[in-house]
Amino acid sequence: AVPFILGANIGTTITAFIAAMFNSNTAISIAIAHFLFNFIGVLIFFPIPVVKDIPIKLASGLGRLTLKYRLAGFLYVIVMFFFIPFSLIYLNKDAVDVRELTYEKQNFKTQQKEYYRIITKTFKNQSVSNWSIYDDETSNQQDPSKIISVYRKRNMLFINNELYELNKPGFCKDGEDENGRYRMCIREIIRKLVLNPSLSVDSVYVFEKQQHQPSPDSTISLSFISATQNILIKKETYDKAGNVLSKEELFSIEKK
Repeated sequence: AVPFILGANIGTTITAFIAAMFNSNTAISIAIAHFLFNFIGVLIFFPIPVVKDIPIKLASGLGRLTLKYRLAGFLYVIVMFFFIPFSLIYLNKDAVDVRELTYEKQNFKTQQKEYYRIITKTFKNQSVSNWSIYDDETSNQQDPSKIISVYRKRNMLFINNELYELNKPGFCKDGEDENGRYRMCIREIIRKLVLNPSLSVDSVYVFEKQQHQPSPDSTISLSFISATQNILIKKETYDKAGNVLSKEELFSIEKK
């Protein structure tokens, strides 16, 4: 009976995972966490007979207690499924720093201007944060169009597998992307960058990126990275003649 129960327990999580694949990225994450929780529990309890008997004895004891005192079963449900989960949520409500970043994007070729949002979730005492990118500036879009990870270790900042080394002005590094090999250099460090009357950012590194073998269509990009907040402040793209092609700039920061 025990193997059947364990198999059914894992099977329900796999079913939830398959269903979540047709829904959203958030549902997939929850389904994976649900599956791993049950699967690790099986690995802990099933192989060792002594450990395997513990939940069975506890369940039998709770059943006998509930037959004798009906209130015991009700209290068990209240404590295990309501009091403990909500207590953990309340105690850890400040463990995650959530911010909503709104960016203004301009295309100087088409003279179009649009906005997009990024929801950042940073866990305190950790160097990893998740960015959920939404194509519009409103809250109508349910699922993000893209999710990327941001990792900071000392003077190295990874944004979606793009490495920014926070070094001295004039520092350069070589790399390669879908457009070929490139060189990225730190042009300057801005102590305080004022974006608008209500928004300013400190310690902004300006990175200049251009291809090793430029073509007629190649561009030069400037990325403004905040060393204190680990976010992209502004990005400008130029053609070989120095004309601005596009610009993305942080418009507002709202703490959730």
